[in-house]
Amino acid sequence: MLDERLRTLYVTSRPEQFPHVERVLQEVDHPGRQVMLQARIIEVTDAGRDQLETIIDAVYNQWWLNFSSGGMNLGYLYADKPGAYKPGDERPAPGIDDGLESIAKGDLTKMLDFGLNSIVTANKGKVLADPSIITLDGKKAVIKLVENYPYISERDQAGNPTWSEKEVGPILEFTPTVGRDQMVTVELKIQTGEIIGTYRGQAGEEFPQTSNREVTTMIRVRDGEPFVVGGLHKDVKRTERGRVPILSNIPLLGELFKYRKDIRDKSEVAMIV
Repeated sequence: MLDERLRTLYVTSRPEQFPHVERVLQEVDHPGRQVMLQARIIEVTDAGRDQLETIIDAVYNQWWLNFSSGGMNLGYLYADKPGAYKPGDERPAPGIDDGLESIAKGDLTKMLDFGLNSIVTANKGKVLADPSIITLDGKKAVIKLVENYPYISERDQAGNPTWSEKEVGPILEFTPTVGRDQMVTVELKIQTGEIIGTYRGQAGEEFPQTSNREVTTMIRVRDGEPFVVGGLHKDVKRTERGRVPILSNIPLLGELFKYRKDIRDKSEVAMIV
């Protein structure tokens, strides 16, 4: 019988079965492992998208697979390591010990950080968020880095406004499961959103126009191994208008002192976890 309030399991059995029950309880009753996830959400402009893809390719091109009668081997080698295997070469893939355990040492993460920092420094991207969170094995964790945007949703007959709020910003949900082989299976959901404009209703209400991007995936990684989730594209067209004070109000000639510029903003949001 299970008492959820006291978190206690009562077992009724014959005395000779008690040792077996004790062994089973010792196997199943253990503290849950904790998993820490660190993430960086970066928005890259169209000018920096190729650079981001190059950085990711440069890091992950060092993976190799080796098939043999004993099964499949997987490893990671650094480009400056003597005898490193490069995809496309006809040299035999090295042994499983060449670089696989060094993933958790942080070298791969440093390579990604260096490349991403160069994009931000060149004003080709910006970091939207840099969160980290800890949760128990098998428990969902949620990171919400949102802002509440207030707006008038309706007005009564007297013109009194009713205010509402719209949540915008990055939201990260993940559920990690640690396997017996220490591989971590992560069920991940990423959502980003922002206000890109407003539009008015018939009674003068002002509603926010939002742009939302969302991706859901499930992956398996080793402890300390980063992975990248991308493909959250945005393509926004906007118009800028300006005028010269006083001169733009002159009849007929005033149009010469006004300008209009159509702008198209293209960007991609990537998350490095």
